[in-house]
Amino acid sequence: MKSVSTYVVIGFLIFQLVSCEQEVSVTPPTTPEPIGYIYIESDPPGAKIYENGKNSGKYTPNSLSLNS
Repeated sequence: MKSVSTYVVIGFLIFQLVSCEQEVSVTPPTTPEPIGYIYIESDPPGAKIYENGKNSGKYTPNSLSLNS
């Protein structure tokens, strides 16, 4: 019984050492500054705007930012 508890304690210590090797960052992720904007409008207004083939969730008239 003593050897089982020893293995449990050793396993727990190894788990603690392995789990502490990760870097932790508290800085927020930075988004690139846009280099410009493109204004989109349609007739009639209210058309969906697609960006790179994906729905951007925006409707005309609106603008999209241009990133480098």
